[in-house]
Amino acid sequence: MLEILGGSAVLVAIFGLALPRLDGGSHRLDREARSLALVVESARGIAMHREYPVAVSFEIVPQRVRVHHDLDSDGRMDPGEETLLLPLHPDVAFGAGPTPPVRPRSDPTDLTVLRQGRPTVIFDPDGSASESAVVHLTARRRSDSIRPTEGRALAIEAESGAVECLSYRSGSWDATC
Repeated sequence: MLEILGGSAVLVAIFGLALPRLDGGSHRLDREARSLALVVESARGIAMHREYPVAVSFEIVPQRVRVHHDLDSDGRMDPGEETLLLPLHPDVAFGAGPTPPVRPRSDPTDLTVLRQGRPTVIFDPDGSASESAVVHLTARRRSDSIRPTEGRALAIEAESGAVECLSYRSGSWDATC
């Protein structure tokens, strides 16, 4: 009998440790936000290292990011110029969802530069960005409804090109992901 109780206690402890990971929504959202921040920061680094503009476009539909190496600085995707398409995880979407946007009119983004109709930030060889902007991410349930308390955002600063990852938890935006 003691062995059964001991074994049950171990199973309960293991299940209790695993329980926060079963949902996975906020963990997935954190990973996706950090990955997106790394993509944007890498685009900035490539622009500085290779000395040509790199554009990062946020395709709201079909929920992906496009990174374009603009070798001739003409603002167009020409043959021979590298373009990388990175889809968002199916459980993550662009947009603030039910969380308040970081800034007014920034849902899903407040980027004003458009390339082929897509909100785009362009990193110049000096490391600066074309504009300061916010890009929002939110988690989706399997039923495609958006979770009310989960939101992440990337804040891009124009002058330095710096990227900051923000999390919406407990009713406010914090500089962590």
